[in-house]
Amino acid sequence: DEDSGKIEGADAQFSDIFLRARALSFSPTRVVAREASLTTCDRESPHYQIGAKKVVIVMTAAGEAFEPNSLKVSGAHLRYRGKRLISLPSFEISLGDGARKGRSLPLPYPGYNGDDGFFLRYGWESPASESRVGVRVEARTTAKRGLRGSAAAEYRLNDKDRVELTISRRDDPRDDNLNPRNMDTAFADVLVNREPEVSYISGERAISDRLRQRLVVSAGQYRERPTGASAMRGAVTAHLSRLPVQLGGDLTASGALAYRQSFYDTSDKSGTLYGRVTLDTTPARRYAASLSYIRREQRGSTPFLFDAVEI
Repeated sequence: DEDSGKIEGADAQFSDIFLRARALSFSPTRVVAREASLTTCDRESPHYQIGAKKVVIVMTAAGEAFEPNSLKVSGAHLRYRGKRLISLPSFEISLGDGARKGRSLPLPYPGYNGDDGFFLRYGWESPASESRVGVRVEARTTAKRGLRGSAAAEYRLNDKDRVELTISRRDDPRDDNLNPRNMDTAFADVLVNREPEVSYISGERAISDRLRQRLVVSAGQYRERPTGASAMRGAVTAHLSRLPVQLGGDLTASGALAYRQSFYDTSDKSGTLYGRVTLDTTPARRYAASLSYIRREQRGSTPFLFDAVEI
């Protein structure tokens, strides 16, 4: 078949991923590389590479041609300057339109932000599949806040609900609506260890044409920095949100209401009420503006600062 073949000692590029293989076989719908290495670095001798026993690139038809759609890696390990460091689980990434391209490779990446300063980040996530189980891992070494990381495993009960187990070190307080640095400078340096945390997360459900609800139940052992506080906490959080309502022209309004009740093994109890009203406008396709009024009230006592942030 003139559309199929095999090459010994092959180099190839898919999107911004560079592939080298001892042997490469190809057909219109598949490219299989054996004893291969992957990297996003275009240097002759990349610092970081992923070695693999087998790499499969799945091709899909695009008109009269075929384009790479996904890349599956098995027997993987991480290399630094040609030396093997650690083994990696099998993984799959998308190469199609809208994919994150080579940034999805589980390689260390440098970066910078105001909280961490310069950092080197490594992240991995199990490939999307019909399996109910998913795993994600992230680790970063930072100039300002030392070594940070988290690992989470989830079990999907159905298409909306899941149970999640999280272990983390020096984690930022979680907030879907407001950056803690923008809320109060006292929270800018608050970091949380989850040792571990177990959560039941109910997906968003409609209770009317405009109203949506979701529920989160969590429990775990927590340790906070810089206060040094440590305690077990159980929490129940209910969220109610309203879909945007057209006010006229390009202006819409939406809102959210949430309440969390927390219990601790220190005999403390606390409740946090959260409310938000947001106005959005999109005067042009390339521009958008948003204005929110946010109110939080906390009652009772808690050993943690991050309780005032997370909701």
